[in-house]
Amino acid sequence: MNDAEFELITSPLSQSIEVAGHTFDVQIYNSEKPGLWILEVVNPNGSSFVWDEHFPSEQHALDAFWACMREEGVGELLDDTTTTPPANLARH
Repeated sequence: MNDAEFELITSPLSQSIEVAGHTFDVQIYNSEKPGLWILEVVNPNGSSFVWDEHFPSEQHALDAFWACMREEGVGELLDDTTTTPPANLARH
C-alpha cells in the first residue's frame, strides 16, 4: 500500500473538550501500524501537539490527554511560545 492509498481511521472518541474555560480539539486516529492509535491535541490558538507515543487503544489515547491535563495543566498546551512541549509530545 502506498501513501496515496493509506486511509486514516478517526476514532469516535475524538472530540472537543473544554478544560478550565479553554476548548481543545482532541483527535485520535489510527496510525499506519494496525492497532496503534495517535493522539493529537489542537489548542484554541490552532497549535497542534502530537504525542510521540502510539497507544494500544483509543481509550488509552484519551486517557493520556486527561493525564496530561492532571499532571501538566492546561498552561502547557496553551503556551504557543514554549520551545519545549510537554513530556512525550511533539509540537507541529
